[in-house]
Amino acid sequence: MLPVAIYGWKCQKKDEHVLLKRINNHLAKHRQTITQTKDRKMFDGYQPFAIKHFYWNLNPAMGIWFDVYPNEDLKGQYFFPNHKDCGWLIHVRINLHRHASIVPEESETFVRELLDSTMFEHRIIKESGDLLEGLPRGQIG
Repeated sequence: MLPVAIYGWKCQKKDEHVLLKRINNHLAKHRQTITQTKDRKMFDGYQPFAIKHFYWNLNPAMGIWFDVYPNEDLKGQYFFPNHKDCGWLIHVRINLHRHASIVPEESETFVRELLDSTMFEHRIIKESGDLLEGLPRGQIG
């Protein structure tokens, strides 16, 4: 598993509440929860796409940050047009250098279990081994 990845869940945009409930159920096992934000200061990473909100979680014990957002923006543009069957996307960053006590296998297991917990089929859309550069949230052009 590479440190930065975007996965897509094969579901519909309207499956938002089911998806988030299942994610929160998984996170509860780790005493975590997902946070919804509408704070415009946090939307820079999604430009030029326009979304009304996204969800995020930071799990420092695992060295994981992720955000969940719809594949289709408010203007009807897709972040990843070649994956229109994926209604929701998750951008995952695993920073194993964040704390010396992080066990890579446990972090990877957490991500796999998180993806599976939704009970929606998922696929890797993009991956990167460059944690510093990261990945854009969508495919532009």
